[in-house]
Amino acid sequence: MLLSFSSLQKQFEFEDSEQDFVEILIEFALNQVELLIGRKLELKERIAYFDGGMNRLFLPCTPLITASVFEDKTRAFLDESKLDQSEYFIDENQGVIELYESSFLPGKKTIKVLYTAGYTEENLPGIIKKAISEIVLSAYSKNIDRAYGKKSISSVNGTSVTYDFEMNFETKKNIEKLRFMNL
Repeated sequence: MLLSFSSLQKQFEFEDSEQDFVEILIEFALNQVELLIGRKLELKERIAYFDGGMNRLFLPCTPLITASVFEDKTRAFLDESKLDQSEYFIDENQGVIELYESSFLPGKKTIKVLYTAGYTEENLPGIIKKAISEIVLSAYSKNIDRAYGKKSISSVNGTSVTYDFEMNFETKKNIEKLRFMNL
């Protein structure tokens, strides 16, 4: 889990008896943030396939920890189809692998990348921690207040605004900026 119960317990003074419920809310919040950003965040081993003939491979998760590239027209991707690390460059922060040879096997999914990427609680960017915390607190408060659904506010000039208040506007704006850039 990218954000532990104990870190949120210190921040919001949750009771020990609420741990299971809060952990469900953390998972929910993480899923919401990943949907906004458009990528998975948790550190784990992943596989991506690419069409041949390309020399730049853009991986869907960053930051990269390790990566191995395999090229195989038969799609068996055995150890002997693994490229030597001298045949490509890895940009860990951008999540890009640049193949030095531009004439790799053409065809659909002839390149496989086995990689480890993502974050742990220790290196998760602060803005993502903040967004997860705000969503958890909002969902927790709604449960305590039995206030489900949308929230409606009327201004002094008579305008009524309805929204589901999960995180503050500034946090959401900053999270949405991460969608178009690598973390």
